[in-house]
Amino acid sequence: MKKTLTVLFLFAIAFINSTKINAQPFKVGLFTGFGMSSFEDFKENAGFFPLGLRALYSLDKMKWGSINFGIEFNYPIIPPSFELSDNQGTKLYDQKIKQFMIGALAKVNFLKKQFRPYARLGGGIVMGGVTLTWTDQIKQVAQQRQLVLPEDGSLSSSFGFNIGAGTDYVLDRKGESVIFIEFVFNIVSRSIDEADAKNLGTLLGTTISTASTGYNNWAIQLGYQLGFGK
Repeated sequence: MKKTLTVLFLFAIAFINSTKINAQPFKVGLFTGFGMSSFEDFKENAGFFPLGLRALYSLDKMKWGSINFGIEFNYPIIPPSFELSDNQGTKLYDQKIKQFMIGALAKVNFLKKQFRPYARLGGGIVMGGVTLTWTDQIKQVAQQRQLVLPEDGSLSSSFGFNIGAGTDYVLDRKGESVIFIEFVFNIVSRSIDEADAKNLGTLLGTTISTASTGYNNWAIQLGYQLGFGK
C-alpha cells in the first residue's frame, strides 16, 4: 500500500513538472466521501469511506466545456464490514473487504461557468483481500481443538469499471481551484482463492463457492482539485 502511494505521488510530481515546461493544463484532485456496497452474494449492504487521488490532463479550449483524461487511485480507508453467523444465529466473525482500484479516468465537463456539470467513465484493476476478526468464543473453541483460525483471505484481482456524474464548482477566475462532488457506481466481479475457500469451508463445516461474483458498490465523493501549467 505504502509503495503504491509513493509511486503515484512521484508520478504526479514528474507529470506536473513536465506539463509546466510545455504549458499544458494538468489537474490533481484529492477526494473522500461515503459509499455503500452492493455485493451479489451478501444479504445486507455495508457502508465504507473512500480516499482517492486523481491526475488529469485537460483539453479545455472547447467553447462548450472540456475533456479530461488521466489516472485515478481509489482506496477504502474504512472498508465495508460484514458479520457472519451460523445457522443457530451465533456470531462467528466479522469480515472486512478491502478492495481498491488503480485505473484510467475520462471526464467530460459541460459549460464554462462557475458550476460545470460533468459525466465520467473509468476502468482499471481492482485489488485487495479480506480481513477476518473472530469472536472470543470461537477463538476459545479453536484453541481447545488446536485449530488455526485464518485472519486473511484472498480475492482475485480483476478488471472493473465505473460510471458517474457530478459537478465542479470553480473557486477562482482562472479555474485552477475547484471543489467537486460526484456520484460513482463501480462494477466488478471477483472470486475467492480456492485454497482459502477450502480451508475456511473445512473450519466452518460448509462449502464456500469460488465462482466469480459481483462486488459492486456506489459512492458519493467530495473533493478538491488544483490546476497547473496554464
